[in-house]
Amino acid sequence: MKAYLVHKLDEKLTVNVLGKSIDIPAIWDKGMIGVLPVYKDRESAMKHADNDDALISVIKFRGEK
Repeated sequence: MKAYLVHKLDEKLTVNVLGKSIDIPAIWDKGMIGVLPVYKDRESAMKHADNDDALISVIKFRGEK
């Protein structure tokens, strides 16, 4: 299995709940400054990376070819 990491640090996540956008902090531990988003497909990763392919790395999971 492959995944696509976007080198773009997010400090919050915006979710849509019942038609209303809510910001959720992406910091869950002391010393944490944010999260790096990981997607299951390149198309979604490219959208988050504003179509900048240089911001995307492919992650291969252990035991996978």
